[in-house]
Amino acid sequence: MDKLENIEYLVVHHTGRKYDSPTFVKLRHKLLRGWENNGYHYMIGNGALFTEEGELYACRPEYYQGAHTKGYNDKSLSVSLIGNYDKAAPTNEQLITLCGVLTNKAREYNISIEKIVGHNELNNHEKTCPGKNIDMNQIRDIISTRLK
Repeated sequence: MDKLENIEYLVVHHTGRKYDSPTFVKLRHKLLRGWENNGYHYMIGNGALFTEEGELYACRPEYYQGAHTKGYNDKSLSVSLIGNYDKAAPTNEQLITLCGVLTNKAREYNISIEKIVGHNELNNHEKTCPGKNIDMNQIRDIISTRLK
C-alpha cells in the first residue's frame, strides 16, 4: 500500500448494505477487488449483524492511502457508514459518531469545511454514495459549529 502523506479531504461513504461489517468489507475488498486491506480508513456500525450501533471501527491505517474514491485516494481519509442510506436513514448514534470523527480529523489535519464531502460530491463520481438520506450540508453545518 502507498503512503498517505498529504490529507486534504475527508470523504463520507456508505457500504450500500444493511447487513455488513468491517470484516465482510475487508474480505470483499481483498478477494473480489484484489486490494491489500479494507479500502476505508474508518467504518461506523449500524447495530445490525456483527457491529455495534454508532461504534467507530478503525480499518485501514491513516498513514496508508485508501481505496475508496478514484482520483482522491492519495489526498483523503474515508469514513464509511455501514448501511444503505438510499433506502433508510442512518441511526442517530451513527450520525453522532460521524460528526465527531469528522470534527476531530478536520482539526487534526487542518481541513476546511468545504473539503468534508460525500463521495458523490467529488468530480466524475456519479454515485449516490453516501446515500440520498445523508445530508452533507447538515453534517458540515454541525462540524462548522464545533470547529468555532
